This record gives sequence, C-alpha cells and structure tokens, in this order.
Amino acid sequence: MPLLHRPDVEIWKKQIQDPVPIEQLETAPFMWPYINVEDLCKTEPLLLMLNSRARHTPDTFASFDCSSTDFGARTGCIAAATTEEDYYILFDKVRETYGQLVPCGDEDVLVTDPGRRYFSPGDGLWILEIQARIHEFLVKCCVWILHDVSSGMLLGDGLQGKPEPPMLSSSTNAEGIKFLAISSFESQYKAPAEMDLRRLESIVEAKLVSAEDHLWSLRESPGYFVTTLKEWSAHQLELLPDADGMAHPIFLDDKKQVYWGRTIRGLICHAFQEVEFFSGLLDNICCLRDVTDSTTFSIEEGIPHELSKALHELQYYLLRYSNATQQSIKLMARFCSSPPMRPFYLRTVPNPEEHDVIQIMTRSDVPRTKPLNDLVWIIQAILDTDLRFALGSMGPLTEIEFLIQRDPETKHSISYSVADNLSTIGIFCECFQHIMSFQPWVLGFDRYALEYGHLLPIAFQEEYQDLDNLLNVEETQWVKFASHFIQSTGGSFEYPVGVHSGERTVKAMRQSEMYIDSFWELVLRHLYKVRAVPSRVNRVLKRNLQRTPPWVEPPKKAKKGKKKVEKDDDEFDQLLEQIRADNEKAARKMNEPPVSIFKVSKRAFKVLNVLFYDGNDSTQLVDVAWTDLVYAMQALGFTAEKMFGSGWFFQPTKLDSKMGIIFHEPYGGKLKFLMTREMGRRLYGTYNFKREMFVLAK
Repeated sequence: MPLLHRPDVEIWKKQIQDPVPIEQLETAPFMWPYINVEDLCKTEPLLLMLNSRARHTPDTFASFDCSSTDFGARTGCIAAATTEEDYYILFDKVRETYGQLVPCGDEDVLVTDPGRRYFSPGDGLWILEIQARIHEFLVKCCVWILHDVSSGMLLGDGLQGKPEPPMLSSSTNAEGIKFLAISSFESQYKAPAEMDLRRLESIVEAKLVSAEDHLWSLRESPGYFVTTLKEWSAHQLELLPDADGMAHPIFLDDKKQVYWGRTIRGLICHAFQEVEFFSGLLDNICCLRDVTDSTTFSIEEGIPHELSKALHELQYYLLRYSNATQQSIKLMARFCSSPPMRPFYLRTVPNPEEHDVIQIMTRSDVPRTKPLNDLVWIIQAILDTDLRFALGSMGPLTEIEFLIQRDPETKHSISYSVADNLSTIGIFCECFQHIMSFQPWVLGFDRYALEYGHLLPIAFQEEYQDLDNLLNVEETQWVKFASHFIQSTGGSFEYPVGVHSGERTVKAMRQSEMYIDSFWELVLRHLYKVRAVPSRVNRVLKRNLQRTPPWVEPPKKAKKGKKKVEKDDDEFDQLLEQIRADNEKAARKMNEPPVSIFKVSKRAFKVLNVLFYDGNDSTQLVDVAWTDLVYAMQALGFTAEKMFGSGWFFQPTKLDSKMGIIFHEPYGGKLKFLMTREMGRRLYGTYNFKREMFVLAK
C-alpha cells in the first residue's frame, strides 16, 4: 500500500522528470489512489468504506470505480485492455450476470443505454479488478478487527446485518463549522451521493446576491470602488520586473492611464460577468429542479426527453460559464503577479516591439519550498481542463485546502484576491460534482447531446451577446475612462467613511461621491451606446443611490440662566412639538412589522456593533477577527461552512428567509472597517438586520 496521499500524482511527477516505460510503472496507485496509508490512518475513511461497500451492491460503485482511473488514463500512465471483437461488459444488480461480456449489437449501447450499465472492455476490466482488490482488502480488515469471530462464521450467511449507524464525519469541527474540503475527501469512501439541487440552488443564489452586491458597491461606494481597484491592480503582469530588473515600459513612458484603463476594464468586465453567469446558472438549476420534481422514471424506461434537455443544458452552460470566468480572471497571471508570489517570477517579452504580449518565467535564483511548488502545480492543474477533471471536479481545490492544513505557511502565498477567485471556481466545481452524482443517468444522456447539442452554442451566443460587446470595447475607450477618473480626482481620493461626522468629513464624502458618479455616468453612457450592458446587470444598476446629504450646522444649545425671547421657543411650543414628534414616531412604529430581538453574548455584541455602526461611538471602529465574525453569525442562528478559497457560506436556520449569504475571509484574518461596513450593508439588504435588533444577554 502506498504511504502518502495521492500516490498517483507523485508517481506521475517523477515520470515527467525521469520517464520509464509504462510497463514498468506500478499500476495500483492509479487504480485506487484513495487507498494509501496516510489517508486510511485518519479515523473515518476505513470505517466509511467498510460501511458503504458492505451495504450496497457492487454496481452502485461501478461508475465511481471507473472514474478513479481517470488520472492514470488521461496522463497515459495506465492503458486499458482491448479485445479483437466488439464486446461490452454488463454491470447490473443481478449476481449471475454481473461483469459478463455481452456482444455488440447494431446499436451503440455506450451511448443509448439510459442506466449506464454497460462499459467498454477496458473500463470494465478496470472496474472488476478494482472491486475485487477492495473487497479482498476489506474482508481481511474485518477478519483482523473481529479476530474473536471465526472466519467461517464471519464469511458465511449466519450473521445478520445490523441497522446502519449514524454517519461518521470529521467535516464538522467542535465549533460547529463544516469544511467542504473534508466532505469532498470523505465522499471517496462513501456510497455515491444523489444530486442535491436544493443545495446547489442555495449556494448559487447566495453567490449571485454577492455578485450583485459587489457590482452595486462598485457603483455606489467610492471607498469600496477605490479599495477594490487597488486590490485588482496589485495582480497585473506589468508589475513583474524583467530579467534585468527593469520595470514595464508602461510605467517608464508615463502611460499609467493605459495601465489603469486595463485594470478598470478587468474589474468592471469581471463584475458584469459574475452577475450574468450566476444569474443564468441559477435559472438552469431551477429549471432542472422543476423537471426532476415533476418527472418520474426508472432505469428500465430511461431518461425522459425533458430531463435530458435540462440536464444537458445545465452541463453545457456550466462549462461555458466556468471557462469564460477563468479567462476573465486569468488565474495563473494573477497568482504569479500577486504580492506574495511576485518575488518568484520574471516578465519576458518575446517581441520587443510588442510589450503587451507578456510571458512569465520562474526565477532560478529564488528557491521555493516543496509546499510552494505543490501549490503552483495545483494552480496549473486547475487551469488544465484534462487535469482538473482527471483529479475530480473538486480534486485540485481540495488538495489546496489539505496542503494548507499540512503546511499553514502556504496560506500566506495566496493573496485575498486569488483566494476570492478560487472560491468562485470552487462553486463551479461543486456544481460539476453534483451533476456527475446524478448516476447512472448522467452518463447515458449522450443521445440528446448528439441530436440537439449543436443548438446550444447558438443559443448561448445570442443570450450573452451583450457580454461579447462589453469585451470588444476598445482599449482606448477604457483609457479615456481612467484618464477622466484620474484627472477629476487629481490623483488623490479621500472617502472618510466611519470618521466622526463633521463639516469637513461631509464635504469630503460628497465630493468623492460626485467623482464616482461622474465616472460611472461616463462609463455607462458609452456601454449603453454600444449595447454592452446586459439585462441582469442593468437591473442592478437601476437601484436607488444613497448619497450623503449636505452639511447642516447643528442647532446650538441655549445657555443656562438666559431667558428665551422669541415666542416660538417658549416651553409650551416646545412641549407641543415634542408631543407631535412622539405621535409621528408611534404611528410609524405601528405600521412597521414587529422587530425581532436577538439576545447575544458580549463577544457577538461587540462584532454586531461594528457591523451596524451608527456613527455615535467612534471607539467601536476596530478591526474584527474573522473567528469572531463566524461566532457572531452562529449566535444569530446561521450555520457556517468553509468553502474553497476564501469563501464561507452562512445559512440561516432561525429566520423566515432561507437564503444563504457568502462572505470572504480576509488575508491575515482581520476585517477592516470598510469590509465590515459592506458586510453590514449586505446583512441589512438580505435580512433587514438593524442595530437596534441586538441586545446584550444578561
């Protein structure tokens, strides 16, 4: 048994550096890569595998066991067997026919078989070998564990099965936090799960709301726009030095407007894409959910046409969304040019006359640790479609989480922006994983793809033509937008949100809001003109702007001991005014729905005071530890799940709304006030949370 986690990947890496004939490679790590000492020494995997393989027939695992060879097959480290004549291997629930060779007929059952019961001889022999070895291994484990029971009695028919115990899992820690990476890891040892469209719907809906809030904050909040723009600009290849240590000509030739134009283009295009793609993805998932809820079928009848259509459309659109997002993010470029990774790379220009064509190379004079090399390889695997699917839909992202667990310092090599990008990719990967869990029909719907698949590219192009128009806006136009912003602000920008409200503060905030409004009006005027504002984005941009009102000098308090001269200031008029104000306040309160009151601990109360800061006590403007935010969300009845990258998914359990919300863990684990303010705004918009709803428990 291999000693280390993912032995197939380690052997393949050695094969690249020092190739040997395939016949000399050990095949076992490529057949069952999850069987290794490091993984099975954890508490849960062996027990989970014993439980699942004993309680389900082998055909349940046929597709999974076949997919476990994907990495070895795609990398050419193992080769499938072939037969001279055309045969298939049958995998059904009948013991007598399970694994039998079946001659080919006139119809290609690998395509038309609705239940995915037939496999090619090569795949089928792999499945039989994998299952034979796994069952032999598990039986030996039972014999060793139950050594006080004779093998004859243990392997005979005399023992009666017991009810299934509660499912073991370490995916939830003592604080009640669930970890998606551990759930993904443990799924290898369980029976294949059913497709959970409700979970996908809740996650994608939360991501869509997050994308819409992000776009609106870029439009409405000057501080958020500038902070996000600076973060985006810190991940550009132009920042890398060349082999001589020289800066990019874009900085030497005083062309910073070009640099900022490209940065603004990337930021806005990506924000528009996320809103459009996740809105479309949510529609696809809801469509499939409606079809599955209203359709009944069996493995003998095959998959109905409407279900094939909804499933294939979701899979196709998901692949297009994922690929387009990765092209927009340019993950490898952002990763290599990020502040923590920039010292390890250089910029090269193949053609001196084309400075815009940038390639990167690793610096040989700056050594990297093995965990860092592993991280780089995983990032590359995410971008390689074959490797990404060979490692499993969520495989590469799971490997990053495990790498950070083994070597916590690796986390500091992933910037906040890159972690955010990984979180987005992780949502797409989880969607893929759930679709593939729609077994066995997901592998038997190819007939629909062959007959109607050619229509989807046309439909996709028509639906997202506005995004194509956006991506085709000339660079010179984005440079104009950047120049306008730089010239109007004079190169300096101040938005003192959270500072004690005074005349100077109000004037600075209003001026910054005027700058950002002028910039967006210029951008949107042109984008509307060239039809580059998609419909879903347009709905977000039509929200009502909240702007700082003009400064009004507060009324001065009357000095004690002096009489009031004017009639309107006498005590009787003041009393009438107070009564009138109290009546209006009482009337508003009667028309408002009752406000829920949350009694929370001192630790949670402190966090909530910062999230919903009302401007009265500036001592509340402190950094918030991420762990404290998670604690506060749990105190309000939210479940907490650590997703991939920086994403955390919070699901309410005690509110009328069941919509979840996604927040991103900051680099360094501390939330600055601008971030907590945006989180508070989002909590108010989603759940109508207000400061007065939280009181300190006695």
